[in-house]
Amino acid sequence: MSNRVTLWCCKGLLQGPDRNEFYEVLGVSRNAETSAIKQAYRRKCLEVHPDKLRQRGMEVTDKERAQFLLIQKAGEVLADPQKRELYDQLGETGMRMIEEPSNINPDKLMQNFLHMKNRERLKLIMFVILFFGIILIFPILICAKIDGDLGSSKWTAIWTPFWIYDGVRLYFLGYLVSIGKVWKRDG
Repeated sequence: MSNRVTLWCCKGLLQGPDRNEFYEVLGVSRNAETSAIKQAYRRKCLEVHPDKLRQRGMEVTDKERAQFLLIQKAGEVLADPQKRELYDQLGETGMRMIEEPSNINPDKLMQNFLHMKNRERLKLIMFVILFFGIILIFPILICAKIDGDLGSSKWTAIWTPFWIYDGVRLYFLGYLVSIGKVWKRDG
């Protein structure tokens, strides 16, 4: 469920340019069955496995080791239905960002944000505003009501200014995003 929400609002932010590389490495199409992917994985592994290359009398280079590791990673991702779905939607870069959020490069995220489609950018901004609006405003109002700082005001009187402010803010941000006006960082 959390992956679906993340993909819905952050897909454009997390996408990488490498969404077909694993399929090309294994030599299969994007709509290949899992059994065909496993078979292609085994065949490719036998071709470039370092031990098999040594048995044929060939010397194993760093390039061949790197190719073998890439084949292993491709087989691991494409054989698992959940990882494959993430890979198909985001590519390897986006999949790694979701699996290991601590390794996210902020500059890459900013670059992706600046190159997102306006609709994707609007979804992300609206999600963040709504998330923090729900998380922060309600507890503040509850505490103020409990402390008696709000007097005997009705809840609608308390919420109405926030609704008006949020509506104006969402409209303004939506307008800026829809026309594509984005402030770039200096440097």
